[in-house]
Amino acid sequence: MNVCLISDEYLKENPLGGIGTYTRQLGKLIESSGHQVTIMTFSRHPRKCKKGKIALIILKRVQIPKLSLIVDPFLVLIELIKLNKQKQIDVIETPEWRALGFFTAIFRRLFGILPPLVVRLHTPLVISRFYNGETISILDRVRDWMEGYSVKYCDAVTCPTQSLSMWATKKWHLTRPIVLIPNFVETIDSEVKTPNHKEKIVLFMGSLAIVKGFDTLLNAVPKKAYIVPT
Repeated sequence: MNVCLISDEYLKENPLGGIGTYTRQLGKLIESSGHQVTIMTFSRHPRKCKKGKIALIILKRVQIPKLSLIVDPFLVLIELIKLNKQKQIDVIETPEWRALGFFTAIFRRLFGILPPLVVRLHTPLVISRFYNGETISILDRVRDWMEGYSVKYCDAVTCPTQSLSMWATKKWHLTRPIVLIPNFVETIDSEVKTPNHKEKIVLFMGSLAIVKGFDTLLNAVPKKAYIVPT
């Protein structure tokens, strides 16, 4: 089986956040299971190459946000049609973020000739904007509708948390079930030393944005906790 993973960000090509990390780890896990992996992402310098056994397709990033909203999902569709003609993909996974699967969902709905499309909920744009105290513009609302459309008309939806699943179901009036698959962390094959002291150590990994929930974590731990930003 050949799985195509679509991500707005990926490693050095476009190192923005957690979706790129998730895509990298998922790609490695799928590849280690004996399947082929194609990762599609964006950068200023388009090219096709290989990262180990993983095929990497880098599409050219449109630098104008208003154009990027339409052009980026369209470029994804065009590249998927090419891959499908070459019979190089059996299933597609895309994040709801930035509605990268929007035109693919429309194309599958109209013609049904592309492989099954799975949409992974990470954090819809309007949630990120709201909890970070940012203004939600008209362009954001258009993108929110596009994200919702891709979720409604894909073949399956996955989500890392119950709360996000409930929010998406209510916001977009979903009737389909959402499969809960918690985010995973790549383990390191090395000896882990257990600390001698009795205090528990909790590690938070992520950007210090309100939408990540670090404030909830701080309220839950003793006030003597130490914060070491990286």
